[in-house]
Amino acid sequence: MKTEDKVMESLIAFSVDMKISESKVLDIADEYHLGVLQYSKLCESLFMQGYDIVSEEEYQKAVEIAKANQKAEILPLEEIENTSSEQPTKYDDIILKFRELELSDKQECFIKLKAILATEDEKSKSLTVNPFMDKIRNMKLQYSYVSVLLKAFFSECNEMGKVDLNALIIYFDNYYRGRQKQGLVSEQSDSVLGKSDFSDEDIRRIILFNPLKRSFLSNYFVYHKKENVVCMDESLWSALSTSEKQEIPNICDKKLDAYYERIGGVVPKKQYKLIGKDGKMYLSDTKGTLGGHRQLKIYGRLDCPSALKYIEKGMYVKHRVFFADEETAIAAGYRPCSICMKEQYKAWKAKKDEK
Repeated sequence: MKTEDKVMESLIAFSVDMKISESKVLDIADEYHLGVLQYSKLCESLFMQGYDIVSEEEYQKAVEIAKANQKAEILPLEEIENTSSEQPTKYDDIILKFRELELSDKQECFIKLKAILATEDEKSKSLTVNPFMDKIRNMKLQYSYVSVLLKAFFSECNEMGKVDLNALIIYFDNYYRGRQKQGLVSEQSDSVLGKSDFSDEDIRRIILFNPLKRSFLSNYFVYHKKENVVCMDESLWSALSTSEKQEIPNICDKKLDAYYERIGGVVPKKQYKLIGKDGKMYLSDTKGTLGGHRQLKIYGRLDCPSALKYIEKGMYVKHRVFFADEETAIAAGYRPCSICMKEQYKAWKAKKDEK
């Protein structure tokens, strides 16, 4: 029996002359962890069946009137103890009798029914929630996709356990590009998400064909192409408690921390080989602004047409050097290029001729 049906029957059992106390509706809705949307649908269903949700004062008046006219037989409590919602006909009969009881007897019977439903909920939980939570707690990440998908789902899904695929794509894009902007590894080098040029289509393909089809999540989630939504199994979504829905992203964060630590979460900062004033090579975090030829002792712009022509032919490359600035190049004994630095070359030539 679905949670919604259990809630409805519980409320109807407390109705008196087609009236239900507003406080009782709120109490039972809270007990079953109903969201705003589910609560709204519950109230609508009650109205459609002719029930009125009234104040506690109006409800108590209806109770007093019903007591004065009460002539129903008392429902044996053992009859409740020996049945369950898996026996629909008998269960329905009990609910009908239940509505005819005195309020005090009704409350005592309700305690019995509540215990039955709680037992059934516990059985359902052991068959759905527990295995699901165990798999999440014990999962070993080959890639980050499963954990990121779970984080995205619980961040973006609605109260029915559904989420638009485009919302998941945006979450993935923000997550992986966010790591890259921080200088962190986003994924392994053989993954498209480990590169900077991945597209929305790349993300879509990964979501649909990796976590949703090739991991344990395929048993709990389904993609509806027509609506373009990803849904969690309805029975699992209903059985998960609020605390468990909050726990899952926290577990995923810890799994991701361990995963990135294992694969080397920080991107090594790129360093550049430059020539210093002493003519020796050193490593720099900053790219050089000028290039040069080691054997010819010439320096010039990085876009020098003469240099680029020879580099394209496969020449020049093994003798290529770089400098932080012009002052360093001159101090290292290099002269300006006559092609790309004409003015500097003329000045250098004139100074040389004077000698």
